[in-house]
Amino acid sequence: MITVLLAALLLSAPAAPPTPAPARKPVPARLAVLDVVLTGRDATGLDASALTELFGGAIEDRQVFRTTTTRDLSAMLGLEKVKQMAGCTEDASCLAEIAGSLGVEYLASASIGSLEGRLQVSGRLVDVKRAAVVGRSSETVTSRAEVAEALRRVGHELRDAFRASRGLPPSGAAATDRRSWGGWLGATAAPTEKTVGGEALVTLDLGAWEFGAGVTVARKPAARLAVSRAMGGRAISLRLGVKALAGAAGGGIVVGGGPAAWLRWRLASWLDADLVGSAEYLKDPAGVRLVPVLGLGLHAHGAP
Repeated sequence: MITVLLAALLLSAPAAPPTPAPARKPVPARLAVLDVVLTGRDATGLDASALTELFGGAIEDRQVFRTTTTRDLSAMLGLEKVKQMAGCTEDASCLAEIAGSLGVEYLASASIGSLEGRLQVSGRLVDVKRAAVVGRSSETVTSRAEVAEALRRVGHELRDAFRASRGLPPSGAAATDRRSWGGWLGATAAPTEKTVGGEALVTLDLGAWEFGAGVTVARKPAARLAVSRAMGGRAISLRLGVKALAGAAGGGIVVGGGPAAWLRWRLASWLDADLVGSAEYLKDPAGVRLVPVLGLGLHAHGAP
């Protein structure tokens, strides 16, 4: 009797829930990186092979891509076929032929050419099967020495565009690229106060955001803080933010701050020129007043 009851209890007990299958990792897409194309007099003499390797390294992301480089292409298809492919990155049928020959789903291409005395660095990432551009990026630089860093940034932006298309955040390498320390040094003027002075800040760039701390000097030195955010643009960009100060004045203290705008010109990959304007409310022993301040300076920083 006891045996029958135990058997009945075992049969009536709820079945254990099935063990969930482990989540499958996304399969990396197959990507071929074509030769960097050089056009125009200003690009003549650049090392296309070295730039292609740099571009391939910048766009590479083992989590999402299985990358085929120029050397791999030469080994699989032969040097002459690779040379023929270099000039057909805009033709859909040619792209499809390349993809079919290589068994890849995506093609990355880059070019460097002359543009009004400057060098334009451009890149594209193409989904060949859908005949769709996944990402584009372009930068204009003033010297050949800046080309390599600009091409690296273009590759990073194409990589992150692909990650975004798959719902993934930017890669850790890209986040690191967007952090750099720097310094700002310039002259300031407050017309209503009839004063001129200077300002020196240590800056920390975190992608679109920039933080600065240092000293400003007019009649007397004061501590200065600044926070700004990029609103767009590359060679010429606009930043909006706030500035604040605190210091001693006339037997008391002066504190203040207000909105500010920076118009920034890219002079080199590591150097900008800034025209700054702010409207600051100042409080000191004489009272509270609104003081417009203008500034002109240079911002040196790590290459973004």
